[in-house]
Amino acid sequence: MTLVNAEPRKKFFTEMLTRDIDLKDAILDLLDNCIDGALRASESLQINAQVQQGDSEVVLVGNTAEIDPVSPYSDRWAEISINETEFVIRDNCGGIPRDIAINYAFRMGRSEEMQETETVKSVGVYGIGMKRAVFKMGRNVEVISKNAEDFYRVCIPPAWMSSGDWSLELEDLPNADLFTGNTLVYVNDLHEEIIDLFNNTDFIDDLKTTISTHYSVIISKGFEIRFIYNEELEIIVAREIKISYKSPSTEDPVSSILPYIVTGKTENVDYSIIVGFYAPPPGIEEDEGEDQPNWRNIRKSEYAGWTIICNDRVVIYNDKSIITGWGEAMVPTYHNQFRAISGVVEFSSRDLKKLPWTTTKRGINTNSRVYLEAKNYMRNGMKKFTDFTNHWKRNQEEARSLFKGHRPTVYKEVIKELKKDTEIWTRSRRDDTLRYDIPLPRPEETNKMIVIRFSKPKDLYNEVKYKLFEDDQISPSALGEFCFDYFLKGDEDGGR
Repeated sequence: MTLVNAEPRKKFFTEMLTRDIDLKDAILDLLDNCIDGALRASESLQINAQVQQGDSEVVLVGNTAEIDPVSPYSDRWAEISINETEFVIRDNCGGIPRDIAINYAFRMGRSEEMQETETVKSVGVYGIGMKRAVFKMGRNVEVISKNAEDFYRVCIPPAWMSSGDWSLELEDLPNADLFTGNTLVYVNDLHEEIIDLFNNTDFIDDLKTTISTHYSVIISKGFEIRFIYNEELEIIVAREIKISYKSPSTEDPVSSILPYIVTGKTENVDYSIIVGFYAPPPGIEEDEGEDQPNWRNIRKSEYAGWTIICNDRVVIYNDKSIITGWGEAMVPTYHNQFRAISGVVEFSSRDLKKLPWTTTKRGINTNSRVYLEAKNYMRNGMKKFTDFTNHWKRNQEEARSLFKGHRPTVYKEVIKELKKDTEIWTRSRRDDTLRYDIPLPRPEETNKMIVIRFSKPKDLYNEVKYKLFEDDQISPSALGEFCFDYFLKGDEDGGR
């Protein structure tokens, strides 16, 4: 028997691996690795604290510690440094254990063994993030990692790409005390197109904005992202998602403008949905003063739409397309009159492949059963607030008072506050979801306007017009309204 060589060529493999990912996504993949490291480091610290100190606040399930949901990333940071010759990312997120580096970290693809032993809700799904990112950027790569036991370096030189050997050399290093942080990834000998992008300030500004949105939840939970461009340091600030909110009246919660909230679980994925107004709808402008926000400055179309989060990672930000339910199943297509409506969906699971995200984690798998179940509730919530906008657009003076006392409030705080009203939440017997769904105020039917339309021959229209008005420029609708009012006045006077 003669053996046939079926091994992939390295260059072809890496070119295919990086072809369909843009540079921003590659950099976000490296940040994802930092986040996962921070979670695992926090888990390890909490397990040790429980074992050594008997900390009663830490709950152990098998070998798993429940991580503090408020600030699991406290005191953890990642630092990105970019110039026209090199890219560097470093962090203090625990490092890569030596055995993981030897057996898993530099292999193409996430191993089943790693998946089965995963105990945190990480964001690294396929095990290609670091490799794909560095190959996307340049030809010379160095990874240095330090933890309590190990300090080593792994290099991927340009010559490796043309060799037939897929293995890499791990070199143990001395002087660990001189190394700041836990892990450093260094890339130089950059590709020409990457140099062009790193010299483009528009690309850099867009990258910083993307980081501030897609890691907004993670930053709000204590993680710090430092961004150094041409030696100038900037701390990335989260772009928080807020809902217009005022505590509901205990006597009459229906008089309040409260969000629609659903929480549920399907296929080992937990999800929560909140949708509401983040500002009053257009045209409903409150009296401005010291006790009222300036809603005109807050309400912008860029803040409207749906944000979707998987394991704390924002994968879609303020979407207004059919992907998130606009323009389907009785929900109107997004229009500027709906620019005050905002919603957030959070998915959470340790089974990463069940989460409804794409490989870049910058999109949604719209065929996912998990997502389709959640999307039904997303549309229900949207319809509620688009209907409200339509009902009140002719009653803006009356609607103005409904938003008195409202404040832009971070959506998680709104959910936390409303969870106290346990009697108002309802549980569905069909799918075991828990819902907060208070009816929104509606205008009195007596104030409802109706449009009257009819057609008449043009010569008859002109005959009536010239009998009643000297001004022959009056429109047909104005003439019809005058005749209607004329009839009502005659009825009040006892008939004509």
